[in-house]
Amino acid sequence: MVKNIEETIANLRRAQSLLPSLEEVESLYNEAKEQGNKERINKLEKTRSKVIEAKSLEYKIIAVDHVDHGRIAEAEALFQKAIDLGQEDYHMHFKLAEAYEEKGDVKKALSEYERALSFEPEIDTIHIKIGTCYFQLAEFWKAAYHFEKAEEINPNDIGNVTLLALFYDKMDVHTDRAVRLYERAITLGDEEAKARLADLKERKGNELNSP
Repeated sequence: MVKNIEETIANLRRAQSLLPSLEEVESLYNEAKEQGNKERINKLEKTRSKVIEAKSLEYKIIAVDHVDHGRIAEAEALFQKAIDLGQEDYHMHFKLAEAYEEKGDVKKALSEYERALSFEPEIDTIHIKIGTCYFQLAEFWKAAYHFEKAEEINPNDIGNVTLLALFYDKMDVHTDRAVRLYERAITLGDEEAKARLADLKERKGNELNSP
């Protein structure tokens, strides 16, 4: 681990040293439940949450460092520990997905992106990532769904609009939709869309002019 990560982990562990271990909290919690001590149960539940959050944060920070250095198996193991503590989230799956994508393992990347999507279904970036994976796997209409979803979520993003236009243009389908998207991309400031639109109209002029 790089120095700043080591310092972060050291600080986290110092903070954790002020808390009881999870095993200790669980033991005390079970004892309080047997005694029916509601006040103590409530206090221990809060302590347990703090302990879990601190430990999970440690796992996640180290896991991200593993991902950044290409140690995917080690990262997965630590992320799984955080999941076992009930601390699964969008970022861990997105981080793993990007790592798999960089290594060229599209199927594993897709699996992780879809798990990330289950936590944040309204982020346009994740739909673009999933659509790109499906495109690489030649599942074009699944790709189209996610590209459309990204454009729906963030219709003023030049990248989303242009990507969808290019998709329909290169797939040679929904030409009228591609034209409208290129036109909108131009209004959003995409200079390259002008040439792409002109090329599309030259290739598909007769179709576009037909009733």
